[in-house]
Amino acid sequence: METVRARRGAIVVAVSILASLLSQTVLQTPIFISIARAVPGPCSPTSDTSAVPGYAIVTFSSIGSCSWTVPAGLTTLDSLLVVGGGGGGSGIYTIDSTAGGGGGGGGGVYFATSVSVPSSVTIQIGGGGTGGGFSSARSGNNGSQGSASAFGTITAGGGGGGGCEINLGNGVTCTTSSMYGGDGVAAGSGGGASNYYNAYNPGGAGNATSATFNGNLFDSQVGYVGGYYSVSSSIGGSGAPGGGARGVATYNTKGAGLTSSITGNSVEYGKGGGAYGVSGWTFTSSTPGYGTGGDGQRSTSASGASGAQGVVIIKYGISTSITTSIGVGNLNYRTAKIISATPNVNGKLTFKANNKVIPKCKNLAAVANVAKSCSFKPNNRGYVSLTVTLVPTDGGLSTNTTQVGTYFVNPRSSSR
Repeated sequence: METVRARRGAIVVAVSILASLLSQTVLQTPIFISIARAVPGPCSPTSDTSAVPGYAIVTFSSIGSCSWTVPAGLTTLDSLLVVGGGGGGSGIYTIDSTAGGGGGGGGGVYFATSVSVPSSVTIQIGGGGTGGGFSSARSGNNGSQGSASAFGTITAGGGGGGGCEINLGNGVTCTTSSMYGGDGVAAGSGGGASNYYNAYNPGGAGNATSATFNGNLFDSQVGYVGGYYSVSSSIGGSGAPGGGARGVATYNTKGAGLTSSITGNSVEYGKGGGAYGVSGWTFTSSTPGYGTGGDGQRSTSASGASGAQGVVIIKYGISTSITTSIGVGNLNYRTAKIISATPNVNGKLTFKANNKVIPKCKNLAAVANVAKSCSFKPNNRGYVSLTVTLVPTDGGLSTNTTQVGTYFVNPRSSSR
């Protein structure tokens, strides 16, 4: 009996020790938790090498985030433009249709030159703020704030929403934060404007702090305040325009944006939205441009216009180049050999042997990054120097002559 008790006791002790060891093992073993993170996909910008001779203009306009792989050898951008989305204009509801909604603020805009870049950059394109809806209660009809755009850490805030209503029954003033311009790390945006029933209460301008990108410091650019309804100056029942990326709005003047010719054409980015009371104004439901604030509405049961989306545009100098290759094996007398040339820009290619044009290989139309072939049949033995000359379609780019190589032409490998 004692033996049985002793065995039971030993088993209890063994189980206890094993449990203790397992407990210590669990406590001492690290637990790894895998957290899935969204990784931006590759960017698909448009590229234009003809608008500004000698330069590539690359435009990112797809809303959302992406990762841009910088072209090999490119370390500095000549100029960079980052534009935040504009804010939406306010909606309106009135029985007599005399009151106008305030215009949306223009998105923030940042312009820089000689920007050094790493091998890849995350780019964010913000959407325009939604236009304010309408309500018979005349309350909360403000436009939405636009979303920010960014090139790495250089961020431009989205424009403020257009001015909202108050409830005439209780006199409550709308102080929603969506009227205020978006902040940015580089550029703040313009504020949304007040409207007729919300006089002297426009949205404030977006603030900004200096940005550090790729080890370099970029000074900040603040936005500007939206306009407001002025009893002494405004047209009765009018709204007010939105503030811009470079200028204050008044009771009847839109806030100015930044005018740039980075694309080859003069364009104003981040301009404030319009409203009834601005000279020559008519409501535009679809807001043109980039970063422009949406128009305020002046109609019964109608919404304001949404603001224009943001954009990132870069410009850098390009030089022409040709990548060449030749078929494997020796060059033999009067035996065809294929020579391939791939230019980095559109143009015409001419293949030469010892500085003489190879028959049927002159001024061949070529497309950028697409190989073009020439069939070369040597008619002399000995050494031959092969070259390819590219004349770009873009007259602002230089002609490029690239040597394929110097080769020895052997006698015919077999008798005729």
